[in-house]
Amino acid sequence: MPAAKKRARPPTLALAAVVGCALTACSAILGLDELPARPGDPGDAAAPSDAADPPDSRPIPSSDASPDAADAAPPPCDPEKLTSDPNNCGACGRVCRAVCSAGTCDADRLALLPGAPRGLATAGDRVYFALLNGTTAEVLSCPIAGPCTSPTVERRSPGDDVRLLASIATTPPTLVFWVLGRGADKTSFFSCATGTCAAAAPVKEEPGTVVDTLDVDLPGKDHLIVYSTQTTGVAHSVTNTFTRVVPALRGTQLLGHNGKYLFARKSTGFERVTLDVVTLPSVALPLGDFPDSRQFLWNGSTTTLFIAAAAISTCAGADSDCAARTPCAVGPGTATVGADATHVLYTRGQDLVTAPYETPCAPLKVLTAAAPSGPTTGRAMGLGPSHAVWLEPNGASTALYRASR
Repeated sequence: MPAAKKRARPPTLALAAVVGCALTACSAILGLDELPARPGDPGDAAAPSDAADPPDSRPIPSSDASPDAADAAPPPCDPEKLTSDPNNCGACGRVCRAVCSAGTCDADRLALLPGAPRGLATAGDRVYFALLNGTTAEVLSCPIAGPCTSPTVERRSPGDDVRLLASIATTPPTLVFWVLGRGADKTSFFSCATGTCAAAAPVKEEPGTVVDTLDVDLPGKDHLIVYSTQTTGVAHSVTNTFTRVVPALRGTQLLGHNGKYLFARKSTGFERVTLDVVTLPSVALPLGDFPDSRQFLWNGSTTTLFIAAAAISTCAGADSDCAARTPCAVGPGTATVGADATHVLYTRGQDLVTAPYETPCAPLKVLTAAAPSGPTTGRAMGLGPSHAVWLEPNGASTALYRASR
């Protein structure tokens, strides 16, 4: 989920940034090949079979770091060249590892770590991300401003898979994630404050493998973990430990919500579920009503974003069923989206673009040379106070990148 809203009671949803079981990865197990794949999810990063040496997993320091103290005096600073001087990028003494464009350092790799990407979220000045490293599930964090020479281990445990659903701006931040047990025996859901997750007990456990899952917060109502299985759907309240069975969500790909409705996709059509833990009624919708759908994204405002493969649409009203939408074409690759309370982040070709949440097709800034290769397995990009951050598979490893906003 995109960057979270602050709220008076714990915990809250970041945005309804939809993450969950990547259907391309799960379909072989669950027989769900007819369901659409999660956006930007080409599958797990596989190790090269004929590589002579494994990828270098040593973290790389921040591009904004000062020159090494052992170096001679820093290069002279020409105020008229701050837009392009990699040794004085945007300000005297701000050094880029590579290119300085318009006073901003191009994308910087904060870390390269073994494992496949399994979701990313931001809270405050830190980025939280999950990796599946062989048979080990990891949830890690780094300062967004870097450097990230030694990521903080929030949780590390045996597992066949893991997904980070949200990082919530409580104090300290609350992480919401799930871990698939060894042998796919059960899925354990966690909601825990940073620094406590290593010893935290699951808030909910489900036998076997989930199809998809979503973290939902409704301000003034409840905080829910919603998930679907082959046999049913479940909405579990972390706040009130309330569990509601939602048969309409059986075997669905969860697309997101807009405060009133949760949208889910099946192979035969859509389900629109009212987000009320007392009744949870659903309405079946024709498959063509939301063609090529990937995600519904809501930040608590009056605007809901509907994400397709090559366009972003908006629908007005937090209570809208989104039957009437206003599309705008923004180019290929837009199924990979992140956001905070005020801005949206998406890919456009080989660029990252930031724009106001209310007008997503009015770009504020293009982060050139970021060249994201398509973050995999759920939402794997986000916005911090000063930088955009994202994960990219790199052979058997995952690179954590950032670019200045």
